[in-house]
Amino acid sequence: MNSLKTLTLVASVALTLLVPSANAERESAVGVGVQGLLAAPGTLFGPTLVYQSSSFHIEGILAFSDIGNQTDLGLAGRFWYAVHQTDRSDFSVGGGLGFLIDDQGNTNDLNIEIDLGAQLRAFIVPNVSLNASLGFVVVTNHGANTSATTGGLLATPEITYFFSE
Repeated sequence: MNSLKTLTLVASVALTLLVPSANAERESAVGVGVQGLLAAPGTLFGPTLVYQSSSFHIEGILAFSDIGNQTDLGLAGRFWYAVHQTDRSDFSVGGGLGFLIDDQGNTNDLNIEIDLGAQLRAFIVPNVSLNASLGFVVVTNHGANTSATTGGLLATPEITYFFSE
């Protein structure tokens, strides 16, 4: 009996998320959440302010950590253009730019991160989205009279709560 209830619940959720809507455009809204740029987890990850319009959304990310003698402070922004939308999901392409200051006592490093990729958002209720971003990232590190650049294909999980009228 429990397996039948579980199967019915899973099928209902899947149909709700997958069936496209005749009017899938989002209304303008402001949201807060926890997100990060695509570099290694924890580098530029933290509280987020999101502005949602009918066809795009913009994210601002603030990162801060203070562990031992290492203090990190970061600021980033991302822009996503919605390629496809339903009532319960959207698929966007875009990118972001972030700056992270890494203070390790006697040395300061500046990391600059550039992301290009895609984001999938699933709205589990009308004002809460679970997000997954995937893309290519380039990180440059400037500090201690050295410079380094690295890149790769990475992903990050995120969540956002939207304040709706």
